[in-house]
Amino acid sequence: QITSMAGTQQESGLQTLPAALLGRVWPPERTLVGMRTCKNLQADLARNADALLVQGSKNDCDCEVTAHDVSETLRVLQGRLDLLWRIRNVNALVGGIAAVLAQGIAVAMVHLNLRRLKVGTEGAAALASVLGECKALVHLDAAYTGIGAVGVTCLVRAVRSCEGLSQLNLAGNALGPEGARQLALLLRECSSLQMLDVSFNSIGPEGATAVAAVLCGSSTLTHLTIHHNFIADQGTTSVAEVLGSCPGIELLDLRYNDIGPDGACAVGRTLVDSPRLTHLNLSRNSIQDAGLRGICAGLQAGKVPLTFLSVSKNGISPEGITTLSAALPSCTHLSYLDLSENDVGTEGATALSAVLARCTALKDLNLNHSRLTSEGAKSVVFVLSQCTQLRSVDLRTNALGGACKALVLEWAAEIPSLNLLVSDCAQSPYVRIL
Repeated sequence: QITSMAGTQQESGLQTLPAALLGRVWPPERTLVGMRTCKNLQADLARNADALLVQGSKNDCDCEVTAHDVSETLRVLQGRLDLLWRIRNVNALVGGIAAVLAQGIAVAMVHLNLRRLKVGTEGAAALASVLGECKALVHLDAAYTGIGAVGVTCLVRAVRSCEGLSQLNLAGNALGPEGARQLALLLRECSSLQMLDVSFNSIGPEGATAVAAVLCGSSTLTHLTIHHNFIADQGTTSVAEVLGSCPGIELLDLRYNDIGPDGACAVGRTLVDSPRLTHLNLSRNSIQDAGLRGICAGLQAGKVPLTFLSVSKNGISPEGITTLSAALPSCTHLSYLDLSENDVGTEGATALSAVLARCTALKDLNLNHSRLTSEGAKSVVFVLSQCTQLRSVDLRTNALGGACKALVLEWAAEIPSLNLLVSDCAQSPYVRIL
């Protein structure tokens, strides 16, 4: 017997449900496939009163899921199961939800995954007509669904009534500046939002400013992903205000945004007010030495618990690397550092060598294509060979030189668990040659 949200006892009809909709049961180690699914799921329900998670199988795209399948699944399982839908037929999902609502049964759908489905503007409007009644919705992933600015507006307007909505992914939907402004108006009412992804939307500086304005002061926001949007320094300055006014932010991803020194300095000034920030990605911009100095000043002034820092391909010179080296001892939790595709050179390598041994939490270091000279590479490798906690080091596309190559091979032989990436180096069973 399964108790529905309406409080009525219903006969379990799990045997009649399509296997495609019952492909995997949480936790992950309890994987159920094919005809065994229903029987094992019934046994789990009998033993465990806690909610289970059901997700469509990897072969959903080959199955014809109908509206009846969806409505029957919701009728039987809602109230006890947290459904993570991954259905190719959006019309079937809409029709199924509508059919259940017509029966007066509340839909207990918590997660809705539409990623990379061909939803389009019309599909988004149809979904919006029923999503407003899915009051329990917590996670909506509509990334790369082709819904555009109009579709995003429809969906977000519909889920404003979902008071517990905490994760919203709208990446890759061609929002543009105007779509971002419309989104900002709707986000004002999403008071429980924790994670927002608007990457790959070309929202520009104006769109970033509009979204940032409504996020400032949020007490719930923890993850803000806004990469590939060309927000430049103006938009970055606005996003930096979000970072400074939302003490709970843990992740900020600003890759590929045409950010210059001024934008990076704006981020740096707010780091002192970021007591929970662990992940900062500024790669593939143009912050240069001046911008990196601003970031370093913020790292040294505040107690930022960064574990991930990427400033790859930012036009940083040996002088900038030297500045960063001075700040690294302040980053006592840093485990991932990406300096690839910058000009580290001999001077920068020497500065890094002087502090890397003190970075005891560091596990992953990327120096790929960083113009390391033979002398500089040798000093870095010598110090790194003493850092036994390292998990991976990328030294590809650098002029290591004969003496450094020998040291690399010796180092790799002593720590076979280390994932060491090098190029132009003698073959070794411990070194991955690329």
